[in-house]
Amino acid sequence: MKNPNDATHLCAHPRSKRLRAAVLALCVVFLLSGCGGGTLAEQSESQGGAAENRQAFRDVPGVTEAEIAAIEALKAERGHFTYGHTTETEGFDLPSGASAGFDYELCAWLGGFFGVDFVPVRYGAWSDLLRDFENGALDFHGNFTATPERERQYVMSLPIAERSLRLFTHADFHGIETETDIEGKTLGFLAGSVTADSIRSTYPLAFEAVFITDFPAEAAEMLASGALDAFVIDAAWRPHFDAYDFIVSRDFFLEVYTPVSMSAADPALAPVIAVLDKYLAAGGAHTLVALYKEGERAYAANRLRVSLTAEERAYLARWETQSVGVPVGFESDNYPISFYNKEEEAFQGIAVDILKEITALTGIVFDAKTEMDTPWPEIYEDLGTGDLAMVTQLLYSDARAVNFLWSSVPYASTQYALLSKIEHPDLVANQVIHERVGFLRQTAYEEVYHVLFPQNDNIVLYETHEEALKALERDEVDLLMGSRYMLLMQLHYLEKPGYKVNIQFPQQMDSRFGFNKEEETLRSIVDKAQAYVETEPIVRTWENRVFDYEAAYNRRRTSLLLIFTGLLTVFLAAAVVLIVRDYRNRQALKRSMAEGKAAEEQAIAASKAKGSFLAHMSHEIRTPLSAVIGMADIAKKSIEDREKTISAIDQIIFSSKHLLGVLNNALDMSKIESGRFALASDPFLFGQAHREVAVIVAQRCLEKGVRYVADIEEAEACVLVGDKLRLNQIGINLLGNAVKFTEAGGEVRLEATVLEESETDILLRFSVSDTGIGMSEEQMAKLFRPFEQTDSGIAAQFGGTGLGLAISQSLVQMMGGIIRVESTPGVGTRFYFELRFEKGHLQAEAEAEESVVDLTGRRILLVDDVLVNRIIVREILAETGVEIEEAENGKQAVALFDGSAAGTFDVVFMDVEMPEMNGYEATKKIRAFPRPDAKTIPIVAMSARAYKEDIDEALAAGMDAHLPKPIEVDVLMHMLSRLFAPPVEH
Repeated sequence: MKNPNDATHLCAHPRSKRLRAAVLALCVVFLLSGCGGGTLAEQSESQGGAAENRQAFRDVPGVTEAEIAAIEALKAERGHFTYGHTTETEGFDLPSGASAGFDYELCAWLGGFFGVDFVPVRYGAWSDLLRDFENGALDFHGNFTATPERERQYVMSLPIAERSLRLFTHADFHGIETETDIEGKTLGFLAGSVTADSIRSTYPLAFEAVFITDFPAEAAEMLASGALDAFVIDAAWRPHFDAYDFIVSRDFFLEVYTPVSMSAADPALAPVIAVLDKYLAAGGAHTLVALYKEGERAYAANRLRVSLTAEERAYLARWETQSVGVPVGFESDNYPISFYNKEEEAFQGIAVDILKEITALTGIVFDAKTEMDTPWPEIYEDLGTGDLAMVTQLLYSDARAVNFLWSSVPYASTQYALLSKIEHPDLVANQVIHERVGFLRQTAYEEVYHVLFPQNDNIVLYETHEEALKALERDEVDLLMGSRYMLLMQLHYLEKPGYKVNIQFPQQMDSRFGFNKEEETLRSIVDKAQAYVETEPIVRTWENRVFDYEAAYNRRRTSLLLIFTGLLTVFLAAAVVLIVRDYRNRQALKRSMAEGKAAEEQAIAASKAKGSFLAHMSHEIRTPLSAVIGMADIAKKSIEDREKTISAIDQIIFSSKHLLGVLNNALDMSKIESGRFALASDPFLFGQAHREVAVIVAQRCLEKGVRYVADIEEAEACVLVGDKLRLNQIGINLLGNAVKFTEAGGEVRLEATVLEESETDILLRFSVSDTGIGMSEEQMAKLFRPFEQTDSGIAAQFGGTGLGLAISQSLVQMMGGIIRVESTPGVGTRFYFELRFEKGHLQAEAEAEESVVDLTGRRILLVDDVLVNRIIVREILAETGVEIEEAENGKQAVALFDGSAAGTFDVVFMDVEMPEMNGYEATKKIRAFPRPDAKTIPIVAMSARAYKEDIDEALAAGMDAHLPKPIEVDVLMHMLSRLFAPPVEH
């Protein structure tokens, strides 16, 4: 048992998922084939952070000057806006007399957002609110669900909340337990609501709908008389029935939610609704979702506080002054009730999630006083001595009732059962005496078994669930006494199929919190709080959850060899580039010597610089390569140690990305020097380009503790014609350089301003500044020389090849600009340049929702002569349902289209460099077949050569798109989504 002062709070810090990172690391290998020859809630997720931080309506994307002017005029004319609500869960009074709930939180937020007071107005009756709303005495309310008829009559926003439904019945009526019991019943609904239609569209149920006008009196009267079997309304209205003691309720129809909008009857208020819609569409929906959840929890907490006795309130007050929480015993292997997830380094399960909700309601902090491997007998003993105040589960028995207390209502239930392997014969009860039976010591399993089989002594006791399950695996026992939940642990969490419930007993196993016998007050508080927790969704989530840790782990192990092999090839390719460059340098030196002494000295200096660069490049390659080789060896030797293997994979991923960056810089510089570097000329949105850069730079800033600031408002909405990829490359180089030389706590800033603008073109100034170490005049003089850094000391301390700035300068010059620099040692540095762009226009594209596209049944022809590359594509697409057929070269691919398989593929991914027949030639032959499908099937080029001329060459050969290697998972999935998206109706 841990020292009770070393409290581990319930909310641990889970480790991030690594499968995606491992797959991305695999993609490094894709570089080999070219060098060696051969994304209401979903919408807000990606942009929600930005939306949440907006403090003023003026900052919302797409807001027009006309809308701003209209809102300012309304504010000046009215002074404030009114927002109506009824006495419900969304607006209620606290014991202090203050008001709380979602409506009040929303009004406060709207006030800050629009810069004007939104005054909540409470109505005792819905009819009174509706009257004032219709006659203009009330500006807004949030109780209407949008329908075509209402949208023609009122100004209505996108949904601001989604309410759950609640079923109200007479306390003596028990005819409705599940949704299927609704069949043939008479249900009441609020007049004018669309709830009945929503239920019918989700559940295939036949019921009679009766619509109530006088709410709640008429509904209560009909429930009392039996004219209604039940009344259904949004859960937010449940306080209206508090005065009727004979009515009980619970959340029901869990698949149906009622979306409500902020509505106005006065058309003059339309600009307010329009701007709110733009905010919600830009990612702000999650802000209101959070406000609604906060309001619901505040309502439950308020109701709970009112129900507490003076003694219980005093108990809470005492714990609020403590520096530690209530000591709780969390079971580490009792899935799905409470278990320690080693992959995510946290206690998880049904009981854990319920305690989190109770913490939110009461303020009680529950501290885990158990370790990830504390056995149950030790937890049980400490609960008895009082070292633990409570445990996540204690099964009831008469013998235990002398020493312990239980929560009144179980939070989950299952059946006792005897588990066995699938191949074990199905038994009947009288055969159990002949079997070896295992179970946990000092558990109710043992007590129940002895009640069921009092004469049996064929038992083996274990300390933990895990030990007992392993004994069953090793055939040390034939049966395991437990429950259906133990089978879920074996099948779902431990991912070990081949087990079954051999005998299920009628005795129900109720899961309840267990308490030390002196903890009656705590037990009572938990009891009352649990009544306000919706436990059913929590239980359902954990009972149905399936893990994939073992499969992902095995895939990571397989990828190690691929990564190692690929990186060795990357190193060899880089070495070839450097050797060729060195040879060219020597030839240049010889020619220079023949042309005169001055030229000779210049060439010697250049050769020395390049020699220094080669030595530094060797260091830049060998350092991460050594890490890759060493960590691959460690991972190979520690296959059974999952933590060590995963740590080694993380190091390999980091080093792989560094190697790839080094090689890309060398190749870019070589192409620039040879004069064969071409720029693309395509329309792009500058704001999108910046977002792509910011994702990379912001992560680097986060890792180093540097603040990133972007002031690009003037240019954000500009559509430019140019090479977005290379503009991004300049930005990443300059910003990455700024981060590298800026200490933690410093700032890196990007500015983009409009200097000139006409109908056809625009002149932009870009500036990257930092608060880093700065540079002297002498250092700045060497700044843009290829293969050089400002001094060797800085190179040794900060790393890098010295190519990033030289490449950036060359790209800026090719775009028609000049990079300039200002710097002061110890103060910071600023790079800036000006570029003129032609204005462009973007065609609206219907973006397919990648998570919705069904790839099951689709067929892909994958053509690549390198087996490793084909393996990687298979791994990336392993869980998409796509069927993949492979060919090793273009000749085989052409043969497939000339045979019986012709026309059966949905897309072809074609490597461009292969023996016997390359991808370009194969594509031309496929297009030449006299079949319509051969003309139209999408063919996607795959190549490590990703310059403009390489893309143009692929398109000229008849290919439809180009996928650069190493392949990024997001890019591949987006391309598949786009290819397989349904046609857009115009």
